[in-house]
Amino acid sequence: MQKKMIPLESVHLADYPKADEHLIDEKVSSEIKLMREIVSLGRAARSNGHLKVRQPLEGMKVMFANAEVAGVFWGSDVIDNVRVVQDELNIKGMKVLEDKKEFEEYVSFSLIPDFKKLGPKLGKKLPEVKKYLSEADGAAMLAELDKDKKTVLKLPSGDVELTNEEIQVRLTAKEGWTAAQGPNCVVVLSTELTEELLAEGRAREVVRLIQDRRKELKLNYTDRILVGIQTPSPKIGEALHKHIEYIKGETLAVDLKKGQVLGSESFSHSLDGEELTLSVAVAEPKNDPLRV
Repeated sequence: MQKKMIPLESVHLADYPKADEHLIDEKVSSEIKLMREIVSLGRAARSNGHLKVRQPLEGMKVMFANAEVAGVFWGSDVIDNVRVVQDELNIKGMKVLEDKKEFEEYVSFSLIPDFKKLGPKLGKKLPEVKKYLSEADGAAMLAELDKDKKTVLKLPSGDVELTNEEIQVRLTAKEGWTAAQGPNCVVVLSTELTEELLAEGRAREVVRLIQDRRKELKLNYTDRILVGIQTPSPKIGEALHKHIEYIKGETLAVDLKKGQVLGSESFSHSLDGEELTLSVAVAEPKNDPLRV
């Protein structure tokens, strides 16, 4: 391809091409960087809450660090960005919070001194500062730091002024939520799982099992299949019935039926502690209404 673009005797003898930095779109780069951080924090929050990636979740809250970061998000294609985040994190809804008071419904803040920076500065006063910060109103002090970039601690031994760079903010998600914090935003996910969400999660797990079986059988990407299902679990059965069209569409299954597909080898799996047995076989043309 390189030789077609530029006449060369050999690409191995050519100089490495120089990037044209004038073609870099800083606005798009900033937007993509922020979106990657949101998704990364969402995955970290899932991990903190021990929530499987395939388990759909109801809601997600995002709080940006400052107006400049929020401007990157709102200054782009917001609808498309929200859709991307929801798809990547398997989330039903996303809301950006602009009021820190509202954000306190989902997380609590605690403050600790940056020991590396304050150790040489405060010396023997450091334990006193640590105790003061641990007992302070984290949300109120955080608001003060955001506004003034500094705060004054009224200690028995005398006042101590600290900047926002000398205090580390840690957050703890409240019951029903899980959170993760980054340099530009905080992401909070709902951990409440309704029966509808659980059923959809089971359907997604079944899709994964069938797709793994397709790979094991070395089927072509376009091969349509028949799937046999056996389970004593009413919950799994209900999930399969409710999401049958989704499962068929994702796996190119012509049909899902009870029992074992003739000429196939079944395999068992434990899904949410319940037994599930599947069998997969390529659908013959006569059994595939979509084939001509």
